[in-house]
Amino acid sequence: MKRPRYIERAVRVVAAGEAQAICTAPLSKEALHAAGHRYPGHTELLAALTGTPEVSMMLVAPKLRVIHVTTHMGLLDAIEFIDAPLVERVIGRAHLTLTRAGIANPRIGVCGINPHAGENGLFGRGEEAEENRSRRAQCAGPWLGCAWPLPADTLFFLAARGDFDIVVAMYHDQGHGPVKVLGLKPA
Repeated sequence: MKRPRYIERAVRVVAAGEAQAICTAPLSKEALHAAGHRYPGHTELLAALTGTPEVSMMLVAPKLRVIHVTTHMGLLDAIEFIDAPLVERVIGRAHLTLTRAGIANPRIGVCGINPHAGENGLFGRGEEAEENRSRRAQCAGPWLGCAWPLPADTLFFLAARGDFDIVVAMYHDQGHGPVKVLGLKPA
């Protein structure tokens, strides 16, 4: 499988200790595919180049941090892909990342999948109820600063206000939209 050479080079430079990070810019997924690259975005490409079996995308804006459960896939595929163990691993990555950044007890808000977080079965096809039973138990366990499930529109408002240190978004556009509205350039 072909890979963009400049990204491969950047990964080698960081792996060699010659740099500490890679800063990526937006890219055209359509152009990438037309050129023979089969990665849906930087996240998956960097995972392949570093031999990392599972990664999460995290976006940071001045008033908001968001980590995604799923990234570059259609919404129906994302909903089918999401399960409690995956969400637990993403919450764990969020917690670890923030504690390493100096936030001792991160307050983690987790979005529901559907509008109003399913509103107790009124929205969706039962996926909220199935997943939320085990998610609530997970949030009460290792990550006491975790609130689940919250409607995305309410949660992003609360997080931007400072009530949460990070938001766990279930899918790409659920997390990207608020970050872009609150700070596309500095994000």
